Amino acid sequence: DKKDLPSVINVCSDRCYSKYDMGCIVADRLGVPSSLVVKVSEEQGSRLFSDKRASYIAMDNSLMKSVLNINNILWEEAKC
Repeated sequence: DKKDLPSVINVCSDRCYSKYDMGCIVADRLGVPSSLVVKVSEEQGSRLFSDKRASYIAMDNSLMKSVLNINNILWEEAKC
């Protein structure tokens, strides 16, 4: 029943990916060159953005697994 579903669910893999890895995966899925994804250090990134960015962005996907009644969630990996 839809009314029993939570309003927000983290959609993520069981594996932790860096922001760079995620950029490569998104580029691959969109069919754009992975050369557009630039790997920078946390220090370099802090100079690029005016807002502070989290260095660790892992999420809990146990709710999504429960709703979908599955045990594992793995994404394809793109090579940069």
